[in-house]
Amino acid sequence: MNSLRPLLALQTTIPFDKVLVMILNFHLRNEAKILDITPGEKHSWRTWLREEKKRSSLFFPRKKFYITWIEEDLETYRQTKTLQKEYDAIFFDPPYIFGLSSTSDIRSKDYGEYFHSFDNIQHMFEKANKYFPKVLITGGKLFLKYSDVFSLQDRKFYFLAQHWGNVLFNFKVIDHYIIQHHHISPTAYQVKERPCGIVNYTYLTVFEMNI
Repeated sequence: MNSLRPLLALQTTIPFDKVLVMILNFHLRNEAKILDITPGEKHSWRTWLREEKKRSSLFFPRKKFYITWIEEDLETYRQTKTLQKEYDAIFFDPPYIFGLSSTSDIRSKDYGEYFHSFDNIQHMFEKANKYFPKVLITGGKLFLKYSDVFSLQDRKFYFLAQHWGNVLFNFKVIDHYIIQHHHISPTAYQVKERPCGIVNYTYLTVFEMNI
């Protein structure tokens, strides 16, 4: 069982795209190959993309990574292209929030939009558990970005930090990060007609392949 309870989690208010660069540099070797099959508009990569433009041939403090972005579900992608066990890591950030109305997320064709069910998302992660080891090298890492979800349709809170680790049983949890966000909600039902400070969290759990 991949429980997060024994781990010490790092909590920070640094924006996620900056935290991601720090975490990748800590966990991966220089010139590591990363596969991102859920890039969307690449919001998580903004700091990395910006820093890549500054990279010089003489000196740059960050490690060099080779990133492959594909928009398709990995199972679908493998039907048309040959993928080998060549990647050091996978970054996985599917649009898995559920119970909301339709959106224009460009990943929706392969990963569904925000109105699908928890069972759909569970199946998505079961496929990830099956197919990700087929493209990762021995000891390859999975960087999973997600958050907890309260479903209005189900009237239920899903504490997913205690769930996905058990679905991804081909991987073991080795690290866990909590990124705290603050924003103002003018429509919070507890305080109608006046703004309310809201705190929510994004998780980044790091897994290592154990098969």
